[in-house]
Amino acid sequence: MPGAAARDAEKGLTHDATTACRLCGQPARLLFERTVLGRYPAGYYQCEACGLTQTATPTWLEEAYADALHPTDTGLLERNRLACRVAATFLHLCGVGDRPCLDYAAGYGVFVRLMRDAGFRFHWMDPYATNLFARGFEWRDDLGPPVACTAF
Repeated sequence: MPGAAARDAEKGLTHDATTACRLCGQPARLLFERTVLGRYPAGYYQCEACGLTQTATPTWLEEAYADALHPTDTGLLERNRLACRVAATFLHLCGVGDRPCLDYAAGYGVFVRLMRDAGFRFHWMDPYATNLFARGFEWRDDLGPPVACTAF
């Protein structure tokens, strides 16, 4: 049975050996290549400085996020509830207090609402989803830089 690299080579997946890290700007080296959504070749890179793993510039996001929730995802609320417990404990211990926090790729806003209910000033941002549960708490530039950013 051929390995993943051999399967990718057979599919013609090839990407640059390095790219700039989107987080810190340092060089990121190609780790592997895969096909996304059954048809889009994607290179996965890891930054040598900060360790971030990222894809090459994604061209498939509109299609991938056409629906924020897959019909078979029955764990949305439970995942958000558990993530809220962990994040709230961590942020409380870090002394975040009443400073603004951002949930990026926030989906329907469930996590933002739970974090606000827990006493944190969380705000919603997601270019691919509709804010259903955190309306009125969308991220604005005038809030200044977030003291914490989540992306579950």
